Amino acid sequence: MMPSGQSKLKLRDIKRLRVVRLGEAEASLSDLVREAQRLARHSEHQFRLANKLLESELGLDKLTFQKPAGHTALFSDIMANGRFDGDYFQPQYHAIRSLIENYYGGSEPLLTGCDSLKPNIDPSTRPKKLFNYIGLSNVN
Repeated sequence: MMPSGQSKLKLRDIKRLRVVRLGEAEASLSDLVREAQRLARHSEHQFRLANKLLESELGLDKLTFQKPAGHTALFSDIMANGRFDGDYFQPQYHAIRSLIENYYGGSEPLLTGCDSLKPNIDPSTRPKKLFNYIGLSNVN
């Protein structure tokens, strides 16, 4: 017995293991697994290509950042945004925002395409209402 409570499988014990054989279904399952793995690799490749295309289209592929020794923020900006942490006032965010706002195809605030919802909203209280929202976990 191992300290975790699991018994230790030794090479000589493998001879006594019983394995279910599924006949013709094994080949079918094997093919399905291989195809799923192939499609997953293809999906990852396509995602990387789409990401490169998007970055190229937005000009992010040519964007470079200088590393300043410090950051400067106006007190009025801190009060208006309600934030004073260093993560919020980083110059590279201003550069990215400027690229997006000046994109030749146009841009609009995120909230024009979705609803601003209060925290802990329960959609089941309004089953007929359509909520257009983007979860924060989906914003990167």
